[in-house]
Amino acid sequence: MERGGEVKHHPVDEFLDIKLVDHRVKDEVVIFSARITDRFSIGTAPVGGMLLALMIKAGKNGLRLIAPSGKGSGTPSSSEQLLQQEGQYPHPVSATIHFMQRSQAGEALLRVSVVNRAKRNAHVTVALLQDGKTVLHLVAIFGNLLKRDRTLWNVRNMDPPKGLFADPTTVPVYSAPMQLYKLVDQRVSRAENGNIDGWLSYRDGRVIDMETMPAFADYSFPGPLTVYAGDQANVKNFVVNYWFPTYVLEVYFHHVPPPDLRFICMSLRCPVSVNGVFEERTELWCSNPDPDHAGASGTLLMTARQLATMVPWQRNTTGAPSTAAQIDQAGKDSQAGKGNQSRAKPHSRL
Repeated sequence: MERGGEVKHHPVDEFLDIKLVDHRVKDEVVIFSARITDRFSIGTAPVGGMLLALMIKAGKNGLRLIAPSGKGSGTPSSSEQLLQQEGQYPHPVSATIHFMQRSQAGEALLRVSVVNRAKRNAHVTVALLQDGKTVLHLVAIFGNLLKRDRTLWNVRNMDPPKGLFADPTTVPVYSAPMQLYKLVDQRVSRAENGNIDGWLSYRDGRVIDMETMPAFADYSFPGPLTVYAGDQANVKNFVVNYWFPTYVLEVYFHHVPPPDLRFICMSLRCPVSVNGVFEERTELWCSNPDPDHAGASGTLLMTARQLATMVPWQRNTTGAPSTAAQIDQAGKDSQAGKGNQSRAKPHSRL
C-alpha cells in the first residue's frame, strides 16, 4: 500500500499493492482489494510465490488493523496510521496456501479473518476471491521473529549448500522463455536427479525484504525438469509441452532478512514423483556477497514444501504455444497487455 504519497514503480510493488475496502472490527474481518498483474507469470498463470506474498501482506495488514497492540482495535478513521505501525505480530511464522482454482491476472478481493490471538502468535486465514469464487486459501501464523528465545536448545541438522559463500555473480544465469525470468534471475550451480542448487535474485538488483521474501519459495524452475529434460539445452523444449501447477505450498520462516539482501541461496530437492504428482523441499539461505553484510551469509531464512503436478500446456493457456519462441512472444504480448486471457472481476458478496 502506498504510504505518505510515495509512488512505487517496481513490478514487485505493483503486484503487492493492496487497498483497504472494509474493516469490521467486531467480526475481526478485514477486506482488501488488489489487482494481480501479469508481470510475474508462467504462461498466463500468476506465479504461486507472488500470490503467497500478496496474501501474507494482506494477513499482516489485517492484523495491524484488528490488533495493533494486542489489547485494542483501531477504527476505520485511523486505518492509515495503523497500517504504518509494526503491530504486535509483524512477521509471518508459517504460511500454507492451497490453490483451489486457477487464478488469473485482474481484479481480486482478499478477505482476512483473525481466527485466534495469543501473546506471541496470531492465527489468520486469507481467502483470495475472483469472479465470486475463492480461488486461493491461506492459513498463516504471525508473530515476531526477532523476539524468539535464542537461549533454548538449537539444533541444525542441515548444512548450508556447498556454494553458499561463493560469489553468485560468477555463475551463469538460467535462461527460460517465461515472463517470470525477465524479472528474476536464477543462477544454477547444480541441477540433476531432481536436485537444484543455486541463487535467486531480482534482475535489476532490487533488495529482498520481508515483504517480498516469501515469493522466493516458488521462483525456481521445478525439480522434475532436471530428471525429464536433462541438460539446460532441453529445458526450453520441455517447457513447451508441460506446465507445473501447485496444489499446496507451505513455508516456514526462521529469520528476518538482513539489510541490503540481494541474493538468496537455494537448495531444492524433489524426493518424490508419482504419476505426475511430485513433492519439493526447499531451503533458502542468506547469501550476501556484499562485504558490508557478508556476515549474514549462512543464515537460514525459510524452508518450504510444495506439492505440484505436471500437466500439458493446453491447460495453462488457450492456444498453447508449440515452440519456445512462441512462449517467449506470448510473454512479451502479456507484458504489453495483448494477452488473450480474460480479466477476473472481484465479487462483492463476502
